[in-house]
Amino acid sequence: MNRSRRFRVNTPRIVHESLDDELVLIINLDSGSYYSFDKVGADVWRLIRNGASLDESVAGIRRLYDGTPEQIEGAVRQFVGQLEQEAIIVTHSKMGAAADAARAVPAPAGKRTFVAPVLEKFNDLDELLLLGAEPEPDEFG
Repeated sequence: MNRSRRFRVNTPRIVHESLDDELVLIINLDSGSYYSFDKVGADVWRLIRNGASLDESVAGIRRLYDGTPEQIEGAVRQFVGQLEQEAIIVTHSKMGAAADAARAVPAPAGKRTFVAPVLEKFNDLDELLLLGAEPEPDEFG
């Protein structure tokens, strides 16, 4: 994967909602699959949404978490690859102000322990919708 590539959310196929900065819920309207990930994944997601390249995303995560450079880079690369494979994100050629995206992530007072982000995929969206949890398109950013 080209480390300088930038991505964007694959809208309008994908809708997403961040829940309390710790969890992200993503729905693929074409496939009916939905996805979630935890805090580290949410931090990578925020970087990608802000236009960070793969290298910038790795640098941003290294600012936030304690882990070896190899461990963080490998896990972030794998996670971004999964997002791309699931067509949640697509390559985006605009660079704009994204060069500072990694530095835009506020560093915490102390680094947290790095745990590789995991993309959880669910295929039972029909059950979720039957429970009355159908998302309104304008609720997602």
